[in-house]
Amino acid sequence: MGKLLGALKDPEPSLSPIYCVDELPPKEREELERLAGPADRMRTVVDSDLLSSGQYGRCRLIVCDRTLFVEENGERGERIPLADVSSTCCRDFVGNGLLEVRTRDGRRHEVIRYSKTTSESFQEISEQINRTLSLSDEEVSAQEEEVAKTSGPKEAKGTYRCPNCGYPLGYATDACPKCTSKRLIMLRLMRLTRAHMHLAIIGIVLAIVFTLASLGPGYLVKQLIDKALKPVGEPNLSVAARGWRLFVIGWILLGLLGVRMITAHFRIKIMGTLGVRIVADLRRKLYRTLQRLSLSYYDREHTGRIMSRVLSDTASVQRFVTGGLQQLVVHSLKVVGIAVVLFVMNWRLAALALLPIPVVVVLGKKFSRRFRLIFRSVRRKFATLSASLSETISGMRVVKSFAQEDREIGFFESKLGEVNDARLAAVRAKAKFSPAVTFMMGVGTIAVWYVGGGQVLGEALTLGTLILFISYMQQFYNPVQQLINLTEAFQESATAAERVFNIMDMPSEVADHDNACQLEQVRGCLELEHVSFSYDEGNPVLKDITLTIRSGEMIGLVGQTGSGKSTLVSLICRFYDATKGRIVLDGTDLRDIQTRSLRQNIGMVLQDSFLFAGTIKENIAYGRPEATEAEIIRAAKAANAHDFIMNLPDGYDSEVGERGVMLSGGEKQRVSIARAILKDPAILILDEATSAVDTATEASIQEAMDRLVCGRTTIAIAHRLSTLRNSDRLLVMDNGEIIEEGTHEELVHKPDGVYAELCRIQASFASDVLAVI
Repeated sequence: MGKLLGALKDPEPSLSPIYCVDELPPKEREELERLAGPADRMRTVVDSDLLSSGQYGRCRLIVCDRTLFVEENGERGERIPLADVSSTCCRDFVGNGLLEVRTRDGRRHEVIRYSKTTSESFQEISEQINRTLSLSDEEVSAQEEEVAKTSGPKEAKGTYRCPNCGYPLGYATDACPKCTSKRLIMLRLMRLTRAHMHLAIIGIVLAIVFTLASLGPGYLVKQLIDKALKPVGEPNLSVAARGWRLFVIGWILLGLLGVRMITAHFRIKIMGTLGVRIVADLRRKLYRTLQRLSLSYYDREHTGRIMSRVLSDTASVQRFVTGGLQQLVVHSLKVVGIAVVLFVMNWRLAALALLPIPVVVVLGKKFSRRFRLIFRSVRRKFATLSASLSETISGMRVVKSFAQEDREIGFFESKLGEVNDARLAAVRAKAKFSPAVTFMMGVGTIAVWYVGGGQVLGEALTLGTLILFISYMQQFYNPVQQLINLTEAFQESATAAERVFNIMDMPSEVADHDNACQLEQVRGCLELEHVSFSYDEGNPVLKDITLTIRSGEMIGLVGQTGSGKSTLVSLICRFYDATKGRIVLDGTDLRDIQTRSLRQNIGMVLQDSFLFAGTIKENIAYGRPEATEAEIIRAAKAANAHDFIMNLPDGYDSEVGERGVMLSGGEKQRVSIARAILKDPAILILDEATSAVDTATEASIQEAMDRLVCGRTTIAIAHRLSTLRNSDRLLVMDNGEIIEEGTHEELVHKPDGVYAELCRIQASFASDVLAVI
């Protein structure tokens, strides 16, 4: 069990809530040591937030030298000897998970339960134990497949698995650590240089020239000693001749230094330019992918995490490409060139100098895996920090209105502490790795000094040759050490590139097929044929909807929250594809129409009118950037927005602020209506367009919408039933089904009808309000 203890003695500090024993408060440590007993030293403590009863509370997994056990309410659970453990695994259930230990006699022990909040920690500790038990990848994969089969058919919301191997992932866009190859990732990153091959070739040529110029000074030092300062085989050479040689060698050395300076200048400039362009291409492709992905992706992923991929991860890649890649090329050329020179000069000394290299490579491979795990944790925790920051800033009004600034500060500092702990894990790993490499290099140097010095004393080697060999050996060791040190930068950038490519490879759930057509003349006739839809498998939101909406007809959708109204219009816009059935526009299945062409013919006015930071003019013209100023003004007048716009200091050039914060709710709504009017769509969707405004503003907006719906196929959703009186038909929805259909007059007089009851409730509420007034 030595390997197990070695791994658990210093667990990843980034994997909160996993603690080393020394990190615990003294009182807690003493209590746990009492439970562990004097003969079994504690190594690692993992906190869970679920008790064995299923209630929330603190429960702890304790890993000791010889056993592991659970502490709950100050009492110790069953001890499991580590020598009897064959494997561990994590099972995912709805809302919680379970750490299971399997012993060599085939028994399974349900050790500890945990919620999804701490699932990452238990997944990591399970992986650590399995790695130290020397389980093969095949054994781990077989175990995980069995777990996937026995954990139940339904995953908890927010839990995702790798589509290839079923490995549990924290988020949909997380890269699977078992299916991804760092070598393939970096090769893919290098393929991005194809568009800038001329810069790459020039950079490599300059690197070669720089390497050759770097080899020259060592050879000149040998010539300086053996030809000028202490000439070998020329005892009668005059001082003047030796001085002349000294002068020539000095000038040649100065010339080489000049060549190194010039090539280094252009190499850094060109390779830096190459790196900037590669990362710009990467960000461009990533952003295009984000625009291509369907809304279901954004339903699952947090905005802050996406921003972390676009900005932070690509910045990490850029640092490696602009800096690390240069060093990789230059140092690799140096290692190869100097190794050849050393063997040509003295193959025995060269073999001695290269003796530490295999040990260094083994160390590098070992720590490379450790750095990979650390930086995956760093990136994941940094994305969580970014998501928290984005959410808090977006909801700052709520934070301040509930006076929760201190709570948010504490939460942010907690997440920041996790990121810092993760980075400190990398520092600690590097602190162990780098000195070990330096020591091995020093051993090789001493060996060459000893053996080479003996050859000089025996006159089998000249002093100049030995000094040249030692100089080249140092030049060989230095790039080797630099290449080893690049492990950290390589793993960080490879992890970042892995996360970026994971998004770029993600298929859109709503994609156009090759033969999708463009819409020519849109009449706006919609047919829904036995349409069903569910966001999560097994939970249908719409159930076998069959409906025909005639061209130019206005349909009103009524129903309680969650009845499926917004989902229905989302399917018509093809934000999602129907799970069953199909939707037809003018005789053509929506899946046979290019998505861009479809949405160009649909206009939407939503309850939460989103405006982009910019001017009013730019927001109105968002759907038609080429629109003239006269067209923009005409649309604003039709939306009853022109008057309030002209009262602003800068009129149509007034800035609206982020999300339109400089405008009132009614003003934003009228700008949104003007945007839809300017687009002039064949199909119009109104989703609670007047629910967030006062009665006077509603009248103005309603007048504008009456102009907007004229001559268009319109689908309107509203809880204020008065806004739907003029609809050609009303559809009452409940639990994903259409339960009533007809005009306002037909439905309001329907005995025991749902719509009639809704009207009576709203009328009663309005009467109560008037009575109070």
